[in-house]
Amino acid sequence: MGMFFISSYGIAQEHNHGDENSKITQSIIEIMRNMNKNMHKLTNAIIIEDYPTITLSAHDIANHPGIDTQDLHHLFERLGPRKEDFILCDNAVHNLAIDISKAGEQENIDLVLEKYSAMIAKIVQCHREYKPKTGNKE
Repeated sequence: MGMFFISSYGIAQEHNHGDENSKITQSIIEIMRNMNKNMHKLTNAIIIEDYPTITLSAHDIANHPGIDTQDLHHLFERLGPRKEDFILCDNAVHNLAIDISKAGEQENIDLVLEKYSAMIAKIVQCHREYKPKTGNKE
């Protein structure tokens, strides 16, 4: 699966109780750290219209390493009936990152901004819907 998993970090927080599930937390946290770095690179590149970096950063966001099958299974168990909606949200972010990368290749800043704004909105939506309600603001 080439899924984004931007909101997986929040779901993984529910797992971190020192048991076998803490492995999924570490896996997702590492993915989230790398995604965050790429988001910062992308944002900075957009501000200065650095098209090669826009293209590469968006590509890296869309094609980040995934979590292993067992961790994915645990994640989907935690989501329960929300799994399908999570996948739709996650895929939307993934596809928007691809669109940003293509717009960067075309040096089309208006399209980059349109897709970037949509991606940020979708990321926030995913966090609102799938991050646990613990008061944790990470």
